[in-house]
Amino acid sequence: MVCVVCGARPVAGESARCFACAEAAPNWPRDYRSAQGLAVAVTVLLVLSGLLALALLVSDVFGLRAVDAVLADGADTEAFDALDALESLWSLTAGLSVLTLVATAVLFVLWFQRIRANADLFAPHGHKHSSGWAVGAWFTPVVNLWFPWRLVVDCWQASAPVDAEGQRRIVSQALVSTWWVSWVGSLVLGRVASVVSRSVASEAMGRSAAFEEVRSALQWEIAASALRAVAAVLVVLVVWRLTGMQQARAAMVVRLAFRPGQVAVPGVPTVGS
Repeated sequence: MVCVVCGARPVAGESARCFACAEAAPNWPRDYRSAQGLAVAVTVLLVLSGLLALALLVSDVFGLRAVDAVLADGADTEAFDALDALESLWSLTAGLSVLTLVATAVLFVLWFQRIRANADLFAPHGHKHSSGWAVGAWFTPVVNLWFPWRLVVDCWQASAPVDAEGQRRIVSQALVSTWWVSWVGSLVLGRVASVVSRSVASEAMGRSAAFEEVRSALQWEIAASALRAVAAVLVVLVVWRLTGMQQARAAMVVRLAFRPGQVAVPGVPTVGS
């Protein structure tokens, strides 16, 4: 006898459901909503954010070379001209980065809300934090350094593929953890670069010392931009892997469940309806 909900796996116990559907919320196929459309929109913005991070990285590298030229030869007018041009580029790129970050954050949170809602259907008791944190965790100071990672890991585990009997498989969370470490690392390095930059503007120092500080700030910013670019690539992989795992769980029900002659489950649509 096959599960009356998914129609794909043998029943477990007396519930007439497989392990996966017995663990899931009642009539979960009815309440499941695909996150694929949001995943596409988020990916577009994440790619744009990654390209902007790369643009900042390249401009920072050229800026560092120009600062080195000034320190080597204080009368290098070409280096000063290059720094003036790069300053305009930095301002433009930074402005675009802020706008892109805001738009990306909004769509990413909407995508994650959908992912969390689906994960709650797959494993209602498989989460360490309540669903309210699916939004609040990203914007609450201090806890936003690790709560979002925990939330994504819980969704990752709840959405994992199931075996022939409906038991959830163990899926490595290395991708999620690597993404989160690179993202938090980029925030920390960016903050250090900002502090060093402010010290140049606030302290009275000779030109040589000031350029040394600028050089230090650029080095920190180069490292931060590199990590931001890496984080952008990794989070795209996270978005599509997590969305894909949930799509696969739902697709199996649509493909195999509710064949003619099976027991209908109230509230769950049958094939062709």
